[in-house]
Amino acid sequence: MPPSKAHTILIIEDDVGHARLIQKMMVRSSIAHPLVILMDGQDAVDYLLKQEAYADAQHELPLLVLLDMQLPGLDGFQVLRRLKADKHTKDVPILMMSSTESVQEMEPCAALGCAVQLVKPIEPAAFFEAVHHLGVDVAVDTVSGKAECEKARSTKRSLRVKTSW
Repeated sequence: MPPSKAHTILIIEDDVGHARLIQKMMVRSSIAHPLVILMDGQDAVDYLLKQEAYADAQHELPLLVLLDMQLPGLDGFQVLRRLKADKHTKDVPILMMSSTESVQEMEPCAALGCAVQLVKPIEPAAFFEAVHHLGVDVAVDTVSGKAECEKARSTKRSLRVKTSW
C-alpha cells in the first residue's frame, strides 16, 4: 500500500539555517508529506507525547522524525530515550542528525534502537537511503522524486549515512 501523504515528517532542529536546508531538500525531492519543525527537545517530547501545551492536540504521530543531537532543553539523546520508553512513540522511526560522524555520540542512540545517523547537510540520496534502511515509504509527487528514491534503494551505502556502530 502506498504511503499516506497526510502523515507528517517531524524535523527537530534548533538551527534555523539547517532546518531551512532540510525543508528545501525535501521540497526539491518532491516529498509529499507535510513538515512540522520544532526547535527544542522538550517541546518535541511534549508534541509527540501530547502533553503540556499539546495536551489537547489532535495530530497523529509522524511518519518519520529527523532528530538533531544538539538541542536546547533536552538534547537529541534525551529526546530519543523518552520516545523509545513510551508505548505510544517507541515504534516511530527516528533518524538522528549530526554535524559530525562521531561514534561516541551515536553509540548510546544505537543501544536504544536508533542505528541510522544522517550527517548534515543532508543530501537527498542519503535521506532516501536512510528512510529505505528504516523501511519507511515516503510519498513523492514527481517522476524525478521517485527516481531519486529508487536510485537510493538500488545503490550501495553512502558515506553520509552511518548505519552501524
